[in-house]
Amino acid sequence: MLNTFSPSIFGTFIKEQRHKRNLSIEQFSYMTKYSTATISLFENESRSFDIRKFNLFLKGLQLNSDYLSPLENHLDNYFHQFAIGIIYEKEEQIDYYYHLLRELLSPYKGTTFFIIIHLVNLIYCLYNDSSIAEVPIDQLKDASYLFADNVAFLYYMYMAEYAYYINNEFADSLSYFAQSRQIMLKLKTHPYFQMYHYLLSQHYAAINDYENCLKHCQLAAQDFTEYQNFPRLVNTNIQTARAYMIIKDYSRAQSIHISTLSTAKQLNLVYEEKTIIYNMAYIEMICEHFQHAYDLFLQIPPSQMNEKHYRRFAYTCIRLNKYDEAKDALFQASNLIQDNYSTKETRILNYFLQTLNFHQSLKKLIQLYTQSQNILTLDEKEYLLHMIIWFSKQAKQYKKTIHYMELLFRLRIK
Repeated sequence: MLNTFSPSIFGTFIKEQRHKRNLSIEQFSYMTKYSTATISLFENESRSFDIRKFNLFLKGLQLNSDYLSPLENHLDNYFHQFAIGIIYEKEEQIDYYYHLLRELLSPYKGTTFFIIIHLVNLIYCLYNDSSIAEVPIDQLKDASYLFADNVAFLYYMYMAEYAYYINNEFADSLSYFAQSRQIMLKLKTHPYFQMYHYLLSQHYAAINDYENCLKHCQLAAQDFTEYQNFPRLVNTNIQTARAYMIIKDYSRAQSIHISTLSTAKQLNLVYEEKTIIYNMAYIEMICEHFQHAYDLFLQIPPSQMNEKHYRRFAYTCIRLNKYDEAKDALFQASNLIQDNYSTKETRILNYFLQTLNFHQSLKKLIQLYTQSQNILTLDEKEYLLHMIIWFSKQAKQYKKTIHYMELLFRLRIK
């Protein structure tokens, strides 16, 4: 039995193959010696599976009785190992079973059973933050009934992530979460369930509901601790600290960062370690502890710095009068920039370093804020306001200082 699928898939497969052969249910009844009522019931049955009937129907479709043997021998194990790899962030295991699944399902392309590959591709692409352009989402939207409950749970989880992360469809996302919750209540326990609160916390972070984000981060941390899923626990702690950063509880965020950094180093989680150090540097920068921020930025290897890291390191260097280092950081940023806002900010800081003209630089920063405030994230807006306030003080334009300090205050109490 294929435990990856629900009983529904076998009847759906027979119906699909019958239609492909342009066989009416009456013709198929004559060929198989089963009544049309029996065939119709089998094709639409969702609660049980009769292997004897299925094999006779395969024969009627001129398919061998061992047609599904490769899937029966390997699919359940391959899919479970792939899912566990995703949940525990085991990169080699993910890639190994991803390719095994694609190879295993290749002969079944164009059949109902291939739906599992569409789900695997969705999960794989979301995990790797890669394009899902080739994933047939419309087919997946109507496919939940084809999966066994534990697989359907993952289906709902990653359809929810697709909804909020890719499409900004937050109502749809919550609907998927609600359906996954029903499966949790039904099955009581399963290793896959540890992803529920983690992904739900990300949903709430995406809509800036940090009260619920923190609530589900706490529950996710409990789940990951129970299952000894330490890589995911590190990421949950990063998410928790990030939420505290947004609500401006910097001391609590830094406390979480410090305790989590040692775990990330022990587990050799290079990306997570870089993220924690950068977040710590950002907090020190926002709190105007620029030497501390500078020292933290230097702990990030150049190969792991992105354009945002370089831009903020450049501003830190400017505040410490390390102008040559600031110029070098902006040069590195300019080689990595991909969006219009970052290009403009880099040009403004380069202009300042070339001219040391606070007045004109302030004017350009204010213009950038006016043009971009509706597209900036909260931390980007906060960072830009901090720059404007400092430049206005240096330019002795104190009315502007007061005005933008008020904007920053309002931003912090949202």
